[in-house]
Amino acid sequence: AATRCLVVMILASSCLAIPLKKGRRHEVDSKKAGDVGFDYMHLVQEWPGSFCDTKKGCTWPKVEPTTGWLLHGLWPEFFNGSWPQYCDKDAPFNMSAIQDLLPELEKYWPSLVAPDQSSFWEHESTLPPCDLQALTLGADGFGMALA
Repeated sequence: AATRCLVVMILASSCLAIPLKKGRRHEVDSKKAGDVGFDYMHLVQEWPGSFCDTKKGCTWPKVEPTTGWLLHGLWPEFFNGSWPQYCDKDAPFNMSAIQDLLPELEKYWPSLVAPDQSSFWEHESTLPPCDLQALTLGADGFGMALA
């Protein structure tokens, strides 16, 4: 059963790495109607046991499951290995916008090093660029990653 679960998680992660549009990005980043501003979404997971074995100050999650993979982030990336930069890192984080997701976030997307969970999720929310905000992946991005 554990092997089957691992295979399903790997396949699900691979699906998120499928390009959202055909072809390579041009060197000049010209905006076209419908251009999402990145090539694919990178779903990053972490194994808490090995992560905590290598990091000082690691805080083991208080909510189950602590024996499986955890989410670390869902980030837009380009085929060349770069990624979109911040668009507005000063935009206020609205914790109430993810209130309904808190039980799932605490279970599947906890921080293993941040002093508190809300500061970790606030950091994650600043990573998507303006293009993603246009796709309503701000607070909804947390829900997309959990799905």
